[in-house]
Amino acid sequence: IPEQKDAILLVHGWGGSVYSFAETIPAIAAAGYRAIAFDLPGHGLSGKPSDPSRYTTDALAKAVMGVADAMGLKRFSLVGHSMGSSIGLELALQGERRIERLILISPPALGRVPVIPLLKLLSPAGLKRFLPGLISRGFVAWVLRKAFSTRSRPTQRDIEEYWAPSQFEEFGWACRECLHSVSWERLSPSRLRGLRVPVLVIVGGRDRIVRGAATRAKLIPTAQLVQVPDGGHLVMQECATKANA
Repeated sequence: IPEQKDAILLVHGWGGSVYSFAETIPAIAAAGYRAIAFDLPGHGLSGKPSDPSRYTTDALAKAVMGVADAMGLKRFSLVGHSMGSSIGLELALQGERRIERLILISPPALGRVPVIPLLKLLSPAGLKRFLPGLISRGFVAWVLRKAFSTRSRPTQRDIEEYWAPSQFEEFGWACRECLHSVSWERLSPSRLRGLRVPVLVIVGGRDRIVRGAATRAKLIPTAQLVQVPDGGHLVMQECATKANA
């Protein structure tokens, strides 16, 4: 595949897939950019390795760069949603020179995720064999009602698309490993101030998952902040017109 100058790599969040960018990809393509979306290890239709070390922030960052290598990208912008934004930040802070711009949507590394300690407590290692039976359509619908904040979402399609990967028995286990192995902590002010790549931060004013990201976005010298008052954690889907702009 020949390299295109304006490539945009889209990295979804925890429990997500390329469907998380269903409203984003057409807008990127219509604007003349090359949109590249993929399922992270353990998610969607990608492989679900049993090695827990494959689900750390660093390991997932290596997987992202593996996609960039496979697609022949010498320079690209990275759009990361939630956990995907943490991966993008990790790469930028490691000095990855191929990243031209960084777009962070609902970024946990800038705010707080109060539910994480509880989720970790409720997902001990011994839960592995029971996870496939626990991830029902009803459970996914309940989670999505927390992630979306507009009345029109989630749709039935949303529920089906986010629930579908759970039919792979390894999916729940992979999500459990990401929950325990990915860094969900806020980045220190000194690390945020050290970012040099241009950054766009997009947050929903009604995000019930990540709190306080807008305030700490101002610590990034190169950051532009866009707040979408009606948006929730999945702001790029439920408020697509504003997020895409």
